[in-house]
Amino acid sequence: MRFTKRQSGMALALVLWMLTALSVLAAGLVAMSREGTGSIDAKITSAKAFYLGKGAARLVMMDRAHQQSGEWVGASTTEDVKSDTIYTASYQFGDVAVIARVFPSSGFMLMPTGASESWVTFLSRVGGLDVASAAQVVDRFESYFEDNDVAGGVTAPDTSTFGGYVSAYSGGELGAGGGVSYVETLLGVEGVTREVYERIRRSVAPVAGSATPDPAFAPPELKAAFQEGLEAPLAKQNVNTRYFCVELLMNFGGVEQMSQRVWVDGRGAERGQSKLVRVGRPVLANSAQAG
Repeated sequence: MRFTKRQSGMALALVLWMLTALSVLAAGLVAMSREGTGSIDAKITSAKAFYLGKGAARLVMMDRAHQQSGEWVGASTTEDVKSDTIYTASYQFGDVAVIARVFPSSGFMLMPTGASESWVTFLSRVGGLDVASAAQVVDRFESYFEDNDVAGGVTAPDTSTFGGYVSAYSGGELGAGGGVSYVETLLGVEGVTREVYERIRRSVAPVAGSATPDPAFAPPELKAAFQEGLEAPLAKQNVNTRYFCVELLMNFGGVEQMSQRVWVDGRGAERGQSKLVRVGRPVLANSAQAG
């Protein structure tokens, strides 16, 4: 059976079309493979940062406690102790460079016990709400936290799992009077959307209280939000406070930088036994939210 020129041309066009389609399919599969590999690499880096951060937080708290002990030895009065600076240290773990800063809880937003003007400022300047909406949310705090039992004590939770969160915030060594609160409960307040929560979660201490953040000991996003307080006398609490936020910047071989905030109970720090109160999930340093 002979093919005409027209049939041959159609067959050739069909073959070329199939080759083109296969090429596009192959390119798509390669792109998907690369994307999947990149996603896996990112998850591995995040997991490394999570567990490295827990150990680094205890280490920097121990180093800080030793330094403070040395200052106490050489000080004639408590006023001589340097309590107006944020402790900073650098470490090298293999190919991972870590910069750690220790902030006292006095520099953060405390979990609300009732309505407060500082939370209106916080929700509008960091959370992205307009002032009127922020005020409405804050007005709901008192009734919400009275109607819901959301405070609890914490020992050393593994907050990578939901079960860990539940056991961490439902009891333990510190007891219900320990002042530790479950930050995620803010999502239950009407008006606190997931978007708002993601903006503010890193800036909220898992500790109940009503004080306004001291900008002298605050992270950048809160320092900017409460800038007018910078002229106030420094609240000398980063020596005596019980709860601290260890902010970690982890550089993985110069390829990726991860940022993580770990909250600790500083008791036992000199022995390297600081208790982890809340372990924040690591985020890319260049894509971290304001809070």
